[in-house]
Parts: sequence; C-alpha cells; structure tokens
Amino acid sequence: MEAVVERAEAQDTPILLEIYAPWCPYCQRMQETVYADSTVRAYLDRHFTYARLNSDTTAGTHRFANRTLSSKQLASALGARGVPTTVFLKPDGRPIARQPGLIKRPQFLQMIRYVGSGAYREQSFSTFRDRSSD
Repeated sequence: MEAVVERAEAQDTPILLEIYAPWCPYCQRMQETVYADSTVRAYLDRHFTYARLNSDTTAGTHRFANRTLSSKQLASALGARGVPTTVFLKPDGRPIARQPGLIKRPQFLQMIRYVGSGAYREQSFSTFRDRSSD
C-alpha cells in the first residue's frame, strides 16, 4: 500500500482500491464486466492510481496510517466488511469514500468520474449524478 500511495502522490491522482477475494463470484463478475470494459479502463488509467487488495490473505504487510497491517487488517481498516468493496482515497491515502458490493458499469462510470474529476470536493454524488444526466 505504501508504494501505491507513493505512486499516487507522484502522479497526483486519487487511488481506487478494489478489495476482493479470489473465491468471490461478485468480485469476478466486476473484473469481467466492469474493470475489463475499455471505457472504464481508459478512465482509470488517466485519472487514478488503481490497485487490488486480496482481503483473504494474511501474507505480507502494508504500511498504512503509520501502522503495519496484513492485507486482511488493511481491508478492515479501510472499512471493508465484505467483498467486493471499492475504496476511493486521496493521493496521500486519506479516505474519500467506499462502496460495498457489486457495482454495475453505468453506476461505476459515474462514481469514477465523480471522484476522478474532483467533483467530490464541491458537491454530493447525488447532485453530480443528477447534473450528469441533464
């Protein structure tokens, strides 16, 4: 995680952290139908530092918020109570928002555009969504 934050700070991009488990069918479905989509991929590549975190593993450690945590502990520290969970963080690793569960492509695109454009600093997601549909 420390390397992800360093990369995000160097690129001045927010972080999108996908918290998943290998056995999770909803996680696999998001990989196949959302993250594999060319529009989603292009937007993530331009506007985010993207990383995945396997919440099931206890191998390895992460430095985060001045603590050393396993992947499972880091997922919990970021508020993941299940998988999949999508976590948005500022480039320095401070949380912006998290969304548990399967997110379908249209809503996911709205969410990444909301965070990626910086609109989250000025307006609620519902206001952004309503203005985007005009």
